[in-house]
Amino acid sequence: MVYVRENHKKAKCHPDRRHAAKGMCFECYAEQYPKAERATCHPDRLRRAHGLCKSCYDKKLKARNPEYAERQRRNSLRWTELNAERKVAQKRQYYSQGRVKQRDKLRDREASLLRFGLTIEDEVRILEQQGNRCGICGGDSGRGFDIDHDHATGRFRGLICHRCNKGLGLLGDDIAGLEKALAYLRSAETAPYQPWRDSDDHEAG
Repeated sequence: MVYVRENHKKAKCHPDRRHAAKGMCFECYAEQYPKAERATCHPDRLRRAHGLCKSCYDKKLKARNPEYAERQRRNSLRWTELNAERKVAQKRQYYSQGRVKQRDKLRDREASLLRFGLTIEDEVRILEQQGNRCGICGGDSGRGFDIDHDHATGRFRGLICHRCNKGLGLLGDDIAGLEKALAYLRSAETAPYQPWRDSDDHEAG
């Protein structure tokens, strides 16, 4: 069973599952149409041809047949010209649902994780290992966690809150910078208090 992400169309029968066809998830659709098969490319979608879903099959067909791709493009442009008002109404409805923003946000996150060989599923697993908290301060981040990595080697280190990530960057993103800051704080704790100016200077000012 494949559950739906926020930016995917939801099935009416089971809102926690992805839509497959006729408002139903694949499981419910297969009950009414026993011959239905899952696509090998996307198991939550119906098989169209050659084991592929409709979207992947169409993409492969266009790549293999440029003439077909060009014909489909012209047909799409012609339909848009003849149905301009309907197209505008569809766009307004689509954008009003907020799915575009969610989709773009998810794609950006997937691209960022892919730079380190990670997926969204890997991120969920790592956060579970960290107790869904920052890997440094242990705090909870309401805005999500930053992807921390070694800027010298490019190696992924963990998921931390924005404040800790910014702090690492300001301290040079290395152990030496952190040790200097730690030494400074320790010396400040033991050093006697020495005001920059005595009371007479403050009164004169």
